[in-house]
Amino acid sequence: MKNVVLIMQDHQLFYRHNAVKRPNYDKFAAKSTNFVNARTVTPLCCPARRSVLNGLYAHQHGLYNNGVCSSFTEKTYLDILRDNGYDNYYFGKWHAGEKESSFFGCKGFTPEGYSSPYKYENYGKYLKKHGLTEDPVAHVEIGLSDTDRFYSGADVPIRQIDNLFTLSFGQLMAEDDAHECFYLANCACEQLEKLKDGKRPFTLRVDFWGPHQPYFPTQRFLDMYDEKDIELYPSISDDLKDKPEVYRKENALGLNMGGNIILPTAFDENKWKKMLRYAYAQNTLADYAAGRIVDKVFSLGMDKDTVIIWSADHGDALCSHGGHVDKDAYMSAEVLHVPLAVYSPDVKGGVRDARPASNLDIPATILQSAGLKFEDDRPSESLLSPSRRKYFVSVTHGHFTKHVALSVEKDGFKYVKNFGDISELYDVNADKYEMTNLALLPEYSDVTAKFERLLADWMEKYHFVPYM
Repeated sequence: MKNVVLIMQDHQLFYRHNAVKRPNYDKFAAKSTNFVNARTVTPLCCPARRSVLNGLYAHQHGLYNNGVCSSFTEKTYLDILRDNGYDNYYFGKWHAGEKESSFFGCKGFTPEGYSSPYKYENYGKYLKKHGLTEDPVAHVEIGLSDTDRFYSGADVPIRQIDNLFTLSFGQLMAEDDAHECFYLANCACEQLEKLKDGKRPFTLRVDFWGPHQPYFPTQRFLDMYDEKDIELYPSISDDLKDKPEVYRKENALGLNMGGNIILPTAFDENKWKKMLRYAYAQNTLADYAAGRIVDKVFSLGMDKDTVIIWSADHGDALCSHGGHVDKDAYMSAEVLHVPLAVYSPDVKGGVRDARPASNLDIPATILQSAGLKFEDDRPSESLLSPSRRKYFVSVTHGHFTKHVALSVEKDGFKYVKNFGDISELYDVNADKYEMTNLALLPEYSDVTAKFERLLADWMEKYHFVPYM
């Protein structure tokens, strides 16, 4: 029975061109199994996080999108571990439906819903204990949201933020450790210190709110990037003529007209680079915070009987396909790709595993580490065992836009079945930014038909019914 540490990040920029500095993830992956083709089960927070608890697709557990709050009728890995003598600890974001982690017997700090750690008394005590700025402020340079006073040029008291979701770019005018990522990392490290000589097996899960927007990195991480060195992604110039309608939806102020994206993009190159600099810096900040947790496990000698999993709920569409911010219901590479690496003391590290893996596989992996498994058959596969899959299907039921789509990669192609709209087919090697939709070309009709048959079999196997 192994201990398990799970690091879950949020909304991660995970582009294939390595523009973002992630030295700690890279170091961790070098001694782990790095699943380089991992995809999110659903490119949206709530359904993905629920799937990470139960190993089920959204149509199976009922939490289709962020606006639904389905009850927990299924067993989660937390239930099974608790019933088998494990102590479970959970720090950070929940956003997986009703209740929060204490409902499952977890100890730690988990506000209900989406929330923000900054507004809680625990955070204030943490600042005082560590001699940090007690009333930190974020200076907003670019505000693209019409909520919560996050306008360009505003100074926002961090402890007055109710929800960490606003589309804003700026700087936290305080120490690194005042950022929520480092706050949670500190909570986790303190808990590990208490557990190092414990007699009972444990799981410790840390769910960062970041590197999700608002992008408020500190000066140290901003200094790691120079706007003039940042290259815009080729898909910023995508005219979307061969894309389904959902790609035309955008909510950020200044980038949309009547809810539809303005093409070509209304922002100039310098503004995009400025926004990317803040986003890159926040992604690197989150990497350093997560690295503290990994380092703590090893420095305490707990690595000898602890499995560590590092992943994220989904990706980020910032600056892609005509100039999007955040995400919606499209199934682009930017929102589907996630980091996923697993360290086990029983498995040789430094392995790049190209299997069709997903964050859906985290629950089965945790349970196998404990010598357990789900009692019923679930699509979650343990990443510590050989895969039975030949492909993996990601699913969306929409976000701001109600839309159902299935995405699958196989034999060098990616196919997206958009219910009620045109399909998408991309050559993933020759067209990594997904600019040319081959599904519209007659010479690829056989490939399209093959994927349609594959998805028909998948829908029958998993009793998939689109929810609109």
